[in-house]
Amino acid sequence: MAASGVLKTITTLLLSLESTPELLSRLENALLPVITYSLENAIIDLYEDIFDIIDTCTFSTKQISQTMWGIFELIYKTFKDTGIDYIEEIFPSLDNYISYGTQFFIQNTTLQRMINDIVETVMTSDRLNESERICGCKLIESILLNCRGVVDQYVGPFIDLVFKHLSNTKSTSLTNFKFYCIEAVINCLYYNPLLSLHILEERNLTQTFFSIWFDNIKKFSRVHDKKLVVVTLCSLMEIPVEQLPSILQTGWPQVLEVILTIFKSLPKAEENRNEMEKMYDNESDDDDDDGEADGESENRGDQAVGDDDGWEGNIL
Repeated sequence: MAASGVLKTITTLLLSLESTPELLSRLENALLPVITYSLENAIIDLYEDIFDIIDTCTFSTKQISQTMWGIFELIYKTFKDTGIDYIEEIFPSLDNYISYGTQFFIQNTTLQRMINDIVETVMTSDRLNESERICGCKLIESILLNCRGVVDQYVGPFIDLVFKHLSNTKSTSLTNFKFYCIEAVINCLYYNPLLSLHILEERNLTQTFFSIWFDNIKKFSRVHDKKLVVVTLCSLMEIPVEQLPSILQTGWPQVLEVILTIFKSLPKAEENRNEMEKMYDNESDDDDDDGEADGESENRGDQAVGDDDGWEGNIL
């Protein structure tokens, strides 16, 4: 408990130093033995705090230093050995590695294989529930949005992993996890429309997927969801008609109708997001004025906003 308290205080300190990258870099080096010792010795009780620190370091600096790349393999080994139940705590760090270390990531096939193995494990392990599997869908999205044109070999496996959970999906039975599964396939289509359509056709899944997608189009309520739908459908519209599957050729009017529906609802979604951001800012100001917000709540609040901004920023 004492160690956990110290780590939470360190996380709060890191967040307060976000505007001083040089100092953060020094702190990364100073914290490296703590992170390494905790993970190598599988001190499970400290995993949440350790991954919080890794997330804060990589998010605050908006880049991945050699120090942080040096522990990536250790994070992977921890996940495979004792950390699978902590995927929701590990995910923000993995997303940061992909988002802020993209150039190094796309040049290193070993890193790509590790991330792909994590995705596969999350999507197939019996130890995880649907809520935890959402992290697998979000990792797929992060990879495809940040590594456009260089991870073609994973599009097919991603679609196969997702469709293990999308079969027999109806609008009345659409869970939150299955919604993210739909978005994972949409991300594949946005990443490479022709390749993804070819894979769907090859597996006889084109009609199934587009039926599931369009039947649930009203559930794409966030700004991010709507932008993703629009840019993906626009990408499909750039393909010559003769290269499209027959089901899309005959259903083209419905595609245009979906785009118009999304465009009409986008301003309202942006308005709702702005209201939520104002509400959060007001709550943060109240906490500062009262002096009652402890380090842990501040840290979680900052991370929540950071995560939303990151996901939204990946599209447009």
